[in-house]
Amino acid sequence: RSVAPGCVLSDARGGFATPACLAGHPQLVEKAKANGVAVLLIKRAHHFAALWPDVEPLAARHGLVAMAFLNSKAFVAHWPGGHHPIYGTNPMAFACPRRAADGSLSPEPL
Repeated sequence: RSVAPGCVLSDARGGFATPACLAGHPQLVEKAKANGVAVLLIKRAHHFAALWPDVEPLAARHGLVAMAFLNSKAFVAHWPGGHHPIYGTNPMAFACPRRAADGSLSPEPL
């Protein structure tokens, strides 16, 4: 649902984040093109897998620079000598559109 001119909120309803993310993409693209920037917030998700499948289509299909970030429980201790976990894993993804040889959007963004 739209919560501000550049903000979309998608509720995962306690499930996986990916369907909620994909459900929010149409409004996100619309708002990003209208405002120059937009954010998609996902709430009540219990699992968010690899982030790249959520950002690459935004770059490859819509020509947008896309970033995804998430919070995580601490799983990794700092090296060297760390004894307590303080970092999560896989906290961000980035995709940037690029042009194919014919000038169209490449299906393989950076």
